[in-house]
Amino acid sequence: MDRTRFFMLTLALSSLLVAAPVATAQTGGDAPVTPPASPSKPQDVPTDAQIKEIVSRAMKAKENAFKAMDASLYFNSQMFGGLPEKRQNVDLKDVPLREALKRVLEDSKIPYLLDDDVPNEPKVTIKLANAPLTTILDALTLSSNIGWRTELKRRKTAPEGEKGKSRDSGSGIPFADNGGFETQIHVGKQVSVLPSSFRMRTLNIDGPPGGSVQIPVPPVGPQSPQMRVFRWQSQKRTFTCPHCRNSISILQQPEDIHCLKCQRVFEEDWQVCPYDGAKRPERKDAWRY
Repeated sequence: MDRTRFFMLTLALSSLLVAAPVATAQTGGDAPVTPPASPSKPQDVPTDAQIKEIVSRAMKAKENAFKAMDASLYFNSQMFGGLPEKRQNVDLKDVPLREALKRVLEDSKIPYLLDDDVPNEPKVTIKLANAPLTTILDALTLSSNIGWRTELKRRKTAPEGEKGKSRDSGSGIPFADNGGFETQIHVGKQVSVLPSSFRMRTLNIDGPPGGSVQIPVPPVGPQSPQMRVFRWQSQKRTFTCPHCRNSISILQQPEDIHCLKCQRVFEEDWQVCPYDGAKRPERKDAWRY
C-alpha cells in the first residue's frame, strides 16, 4: 500500500472515531443517528406551453363573463344614445324582405345584427320621406312576424382618438379601454314581435298590448333609487284589400296625459290632479299609418 492511500484510510478512520461520541452525547447514548434530510427539490417551473394554456383559459373566462354581461344589457337608445329620433328616406319596390331590412339598416349607419331566420319573402314596397327609423322598422317587421330591438354591446376597439381616455356612458357604467359600449339593432324571429310604441321610453322592455311594470329609476343626485310604475296601451288595426290582398296596418301610439295647469303626467287612476285639482283631460293619441 503506497503512502497516499494509507494516509487517506487513516484520516477516514479517525473521522469516524471522533464523530461517534458526539452523536452519542446528542442522542442520549442509545438512539441511532438520523441521517440529515435531503435538500428540498425546487418547485417545477411551468413551461411555455403551460403558461400559454393558463393565459388562454383566463382570457376565455373573461370573454364568457363579458358575454353574460352583454346578454343582460338590453337598454333602449334613449338612455345610451342609440336611436335618438333618427330619420331617413326609404324608397323600395318589390324588394325581398331580408334585402329591404339590410338596406335600411345599412343606410342608418348603426351597427346591426340580422339573424339567419329572417326570410326573403315576402317582397315589400315602401316609400317614406324623412320617416323615423323606428317607424320604418315596424312597417317592415310587424307584417312578417319578425321582431327587432336595440341592444347594448361592447366595442372590440376604442373609437379613433379615444384610446386610453376614461369614458362614461352617463348611467354609471364605465367605458373600458377596449372600446366601451355601442348600440346595436337586432332583427330576427326569436326577438319579441312588438311595435316600438310598446317599448318603454327609457328601457327597452317588451310587454303585452296592455299592462304595467315596475322599474327602478336611477337616482338623481343624493336621492335614493325609486320604483316607478310604467303603464302602456296600444292598438293595431289591419285592413286587407279584397282585390290585391295587400294589407295596411294602423298603429296607435299612446301619449302621456299632462295636467293643463302644472304639466304633471296623470297616472291611470287620476281623475283630477292632486296638486291643483284640475280635471283629467281627454286622451289624444297619435296615429301612425
